[in-house]
Amino acid sequence: MKEIENNSLLKKLEKEASELGNKAFNNGIPRTPIYDDKLLQLFKKYELKVSEGATIFKAWLDSWDTSNLKEITMNEIKD
Repeated sequence: MKEIENNSLLKKLEKEASELGNKAFNNGIPRTPIYDDKLLQLFKKYELKVSEGATIFKAWLDSWDTSNLKEITMNEIKD
């Protein structure tokens, strides 16, 4: 396992988690990060502190929520 040593790596992981959250929504994965195997692989690969893990979960959730809101908005526009 790798330990997160700098802020730029954490930012990279946040971005990756955000992309995974969007993909998870589009693939029908519920709004529960632990159901996303690819996200869990990030946690296995790096030794994350609680604060780092929380940041990554938040990035995933924010992206999932944004994708959900976009879909709701698009459906309202169609109706």
